[in-house]
Amino acid sequence: MDDTTGRPAAADLSRPRPRIGLSGKLLLLTLLFVMIAEVAIYVPSVANFRLNWLNDRLSAAYTAALVFETAPSGEVPEAVARQILQSIRARAVALKMGQQRRLLAAGNMPPAVKHEIDMRHMSWHRAIIEACDTLFSSDADVMRVVGPAPMGGEFVEIVLDEAPLRKAMLDFSGRGSFPRSPRRWSISRCTGCWCGRCGA
Repeated sequence: MDDTTGRPAAADLSRPRPRIGLSGKLLLLTLLFVMIAEVAIYVPSVANFRLNWLNDRLSAAYTAALVFETAPSGEVPEAVARQILQSIRARAVALKMGQQRRLLAAGNMPPAVKHEIDMRHMSWHRAIIEACDTLFSSDADVMRVVGPAPMGGEFVEIVLDEAPLRKAMLDFSGRGSFPRSPRRWSISRCTGCWCGRCGA
């Protein structure tokens, strides 16, 4: 630095700036490809896990609807209805047949439903986006899930808390090939969700 002018000296200007060597570039490129591979494997895997989790609940609701429909009076004792809701981990189960929508069992209903999920028409692209939405949901969110109905019905629907599904997805992410390193996992998750949203 020149004391009289306050400007950098010529030697400072001519000093070469540090550059990333070949090994550093290879390391960065390797890290980039590893992250891309992680996202390409993880995002479809967690989306598929979510679909299977929801389908399991819908299958249980399907069976419950059969129980209600084959009951002599079309109703079951309250204790049985409560056990059915607990087994599905649902707040409510309903069945639509024709123009009639029948509430088969209901517990503590939420003031509002955050997400509407129709499993009858679910593309892979939509499944990935909704999986990201679930991962970023809050524990207070509630979802309504619609699936095929028995006995020629139009659909069966269940109202569920989103927190158990989110927890199951996080547990799935911590198992198998995806160590639960917060920095590594959050980068992969955010990148995958961003890619899914950009493609929407």
